[in-house]
Amino acid sequence: MNRTYQIITPAEEQDIEGEWQSCLAQLREMGRSNKLFKLVVFIDAEEEEKYLRYRTIIINDIIEQFKDEVPAHTVLAQKPENGFHVTIEAGTMSSGEVEITFKEVNDLFYTVVRDSFHKEIWACGMGSKNFSSGDVKEDSSGAFTDMLQVLENEGMNMDNVVRQWNYIGHILHIERRGGKAIQNYQVFNEVRSQYYKKYRNGKDFPAATGIGTSAQGVSIDFYAVEEYKEVINVPVDNEHQQNPYAYGQDVLVGVALSNRNKKEPPQFERARLLAFPGNTTLFVSGTASIVGEKTVGVNDLKRQIDTTVRHIKTLTDSNNIKKHVPDFVTTSANYLLLRIYVKYEKDFAPVRNMCEQIYPGTPMVFVKADVCRDDLLVEIEGEVMFD
Repeated sequence: MNRTYQIITPAEEQDIEGEWQSCLAQLREMGRSNKLFKLVVFIDAEEEEKYLRYRTIIINDIIEQFKDEVPAHTVLAQKPENGFHVTIEAGTMSSGEVEITFKEVNDLFYTVVRDSFHKEIWACGMGSKNFSSGDVKEDSSGAFTDMLQVLENEGMNMDNVVRQWNYIGHILHIERRGGKAIQNYQVFNEVRSQYYKKYRNGKDFPAATGIGTSAQGVSIDFYAVEEYKEVINVPVDNEHQQNPYAYGQDVLVGVALSNRNKKEPPQFERARLLAFPGNTTLFVSGTASIVGEKTVGVNDLKRQIDTTVRHIKTLTDSNNIKKHVPDFVTTSANYLLLRIYVKYEKDFAPVRNMCEQIYPGTPMVFVKADVCRDDLLVEIEGEVMFD
């Protein structure tokens, strides 16, 4: 399966709408030679009204442009690094080896890919069409409800989810209620746990990212796989990091929503390996400068990047993968895509410089976003294919 990613930027600096039209023209040309299966549009729109206005324009244009072949898509309030107001992460596939179809259920657009070994779903923007007025619990439930609807429409369930992206508006925000501290990210974790307990049967979890946006609301993107035969689908961990679902209570912020007074930890794997004949991919979760379960390198950008890169190297190392799949033969790792979240705009340039030296030639997108801990300055996620 020939899956590739391109980072699209405008031809010149304009306002958001002008830059979007420039990017849309490039998407139109890309769509002539390959199938667009996924679009993630990042826009510089911190004001709520501005974000919602341009989100509507962009989504309507995507639907109008691609008509019967509308790819999975979402629009995120995460400022791009490159000086533009708009940047797109575009995923394309060659349809020669697979069957690609584009579907929609209740205004939820997603892409289905089939071959003789498996069926996969790429879905974006779950929950984003009906943002509430800042109720994170309600928004999170809405996103998971949309997710279930798409999965059920394809005869799948949450056990089929391999990779999940969780976008939480103002992720670090803490609201005081009756003397209790309610953190947006912890609220999302509580809701995620409730849905997983109800709708998942497996003991492990998807690879995932939990990241902030500058607009309120919660949305989810996901990748799910129904396996037919000869497929390896296993979690991959990192001996230098505690699995997040085993975090202690002291590193979780705020209070629990349940009556048990026990906060639910983030439920995801450090990475997940999916392999079938001719294709082996490692989905690397959002990775940051956490050793064990503690943040290291507080206020030290270089140390945080060095630690994060070392974690990713561990995850992708053939010896580490063989711990999880003993008879699996890995070769060189080819980074298909990296997404780098940076907390402060002032750190964009040094982060880019370091990442370009470490991952030369890799498609990378850099956006401004709060990571799940206030003392984390950068987070990196990726998709890695083994030759």
